[in-house]
Amino acid sequence: MSTQVTPAHIWNYDDCNAVNTDAINIAKEYKPTGQFYTDANSLVHLYGIKKHPIFKEPKQEDDHRKEPTSLLIAKYKLDMNSMKVLFKVLDGCQHITTLKLQNNGLTISTFNKLVTYLSADSCPIVNLFIDWNPIYNEDFDTRNS
Repeated sequence: MSTQVTPAHIWNYDDCNAVNTDAINIAKEYKPTGQFYTDANSLVHLYGIKKHPIFKEPKQEDDHRKEPTSLLIAKYKLDMNSMKVLFKVLDGCQHITTLKLQNNGLTISTFNKLVTYLSADSCPIVNLFIDWNPIYNEDFDTRNS
């Protein structure tokens, strides 16, 4: 019998989704810089969740950090807390205007949360791509497919 153990610092959908972040008031501590990865890391720390792979800064060849203008989220399921971080960071990153979602195992509730955010006045997204994302029931488990 083998048991799978996820190292403490690695993001896991179930672990991150289980954290209750509703009672955490970040208003005093969170100061957006307009830098996507810096702001995401700050919020992940404030909420006490593990960093979703979409918040890992890609390696860049030169010494100058280039801010993204589009985000591609492919093959990772989106938990509610990571979505909360993403939307809060995007509010301060008006230069990110394109969001591409591919094969994310969206459920009815995550899709509704996405639609609610996209209709907000503060949302900078003007180009949205949703590919290979059928809308699943809440109990859908992508690990078994």
